[in-house]
Amino acid sequence: MQVSINKANFAIFDWFKAAFAPRFTDANAQLKELYCVDDPDLYAKHLVKPAGRIDLQAIEVEKEGIDQIVATLALKDMTQAALIRKICTYSTSNPTRRAVFEYDKLIRSIYTLRYLRDPQLQRNVHRSQNRLESYGNPPVKPLAREVEISRREFLHEEVQVFRQPDHGCAQTR
Repeated sequence: MQVSINKANFAIFDWFKAAFAPRFTDANAQLKELYCVDDPDLYAKHLVKPAGRIDLQAIEVEKEGIDQIVATLALKDMTQAALIRKICTYSTSNPTRRAVFEYDKLIRSIYTLRYLRDPQLQRNVHRSQNRLESYGNPPVKPLAREVEISRREFLHEEVQVFRQPDHGCAQTR
């Protein structure tokens, strides 16, 4: 079972308080996906150097747009795949696109560093991946049902908070 990593998996899972934990088979390839919040030149003497800098301001400025995306996903107005396709059609200078992808870089970098530093995490991810692969598609259904139930409960609470007038992002439909 191959888990694909798109430009927003880490962000989307984080928004819903879930963990996206893929197995990395090529550690060197993952080093090219590490970003930092400081000036990358500060890491010149380090063994692991970031590929670039995360634009935290882009994320902060576009919080309302990100909240709208989370609500869209929570209310199932659009699938994750359709949302990513839509975001990818925006110009690279679009503030929402930039914010989503910058946030994803942040969460991915944190996970990647943890993964590379923690052999136990690597073993756990590897074991989970092997278990899923040994099941194939049909036996995963009961697990998917449990995840869907807890996800619905979580989303119900999140949507209620989102709809509160004092939240500042209330939507009417």
